[in-house]
Amino acid sequence: MNSSSQSLTLTQTLSDRVFPSAVSSVSDWFTEWKPQMGLRHWQDGKSAKELAKAWFPRDRGAEVPPGFLSLMRSSPVTSGLTIQSVTGEVKIPLDKGRARARHADLVLKCEAHNTPILIHVEAKCDEEFAQTCEDRWESALRKEGPDSTLPNRMSRLCHLLFGTRDFARSLQNVPPRLRVLRYQLLYGAAGAILDAARQKVGVVVFIVHELLPHDMSKPFLGDDGTARRLLDRKQVEENALDFQRFVGALTRDRVTQLPIGKLLDVGEFIPSVSDWLHLTETTEVRLLIGKAFDVTQQI
Repeated sequence: MNSSSQSLTLTQTLSDRVFPSAVSSVSDWFTEWKPQMGLRHWQDGKSAKELAKAWFPRDRGAEVPPGFLSLMRSSPVTSGLTIQSVTGEVKIPLDKGRARARHADLVLKCEAHNTPILIHVEAKCDEEFAQTCEDRWESALRKEGPDSTLPNRMSRLCHLLFGTRDFARSLQNVPPRLRVLRYQLLYGAAGAILDAARQKVGVVVFIVHELLPHDMSKPFLGDDGTARRLLDRKQVEENALDFQRFVGALTRDRVTQLPIGKLLDVGEFIPSVSDWLHLTETTEVRLLIGKAFDVTQQI
């Protein structure tokens, strides 16, 4: 969707004209928005390809996935949403120097009730939400040494989301509750807020889009018809717990169980201009978070 003049509401089915001409099918998605690990991530049963399949159901053309649609309709903030653009595999630089950019699976620029809204999507099948914050901290120091930028970054991410003080590069200063959070969720939600602030958009939605088959006891099939491994049911269950744990931390336990298909208004966040690359002025960003679920096809 390269032109901001082209848009659609959530009551409409997507048409090829609102996508960039290079993206009109699942295979085109891979060409235009290649995942980080290329073909290694582009497999049936992996979130990168399953997300593309969700937006391009077989033999039906392009359309908004029903689980995504239901999630958007669950909040008055997004119920009248108009999608203006959709872009996959978006790299969002947040820090100066050698730090890695945040990688969003899908970013949508939208509008509802005359208010600009940004949506960041983190797709998931049975992949874990990366390491816990504690494990990520320790692995960064092992790989990069004492000059690793990760401790400072994590300190700033936690300050943004939870109002914590500077960790002073000491893991012992990280509250135990935050150490067990999955870094991908921390980075994803904070990255969405920072991207919205950079674009001076006052509302951002961070979505975990879960993509699973009806029957997880059956394998996905490869292009040659051979069976792939079964999805890891235990990891899917762990992901659900990790998501709820993160929501609980974000809301100070105001909400500890957020149902699938329900958007939660977490509140306002104000990123520090001095902490993050590309921020030139203070912007207050309202964060909504939720999980969408859509059934994938195994053949």
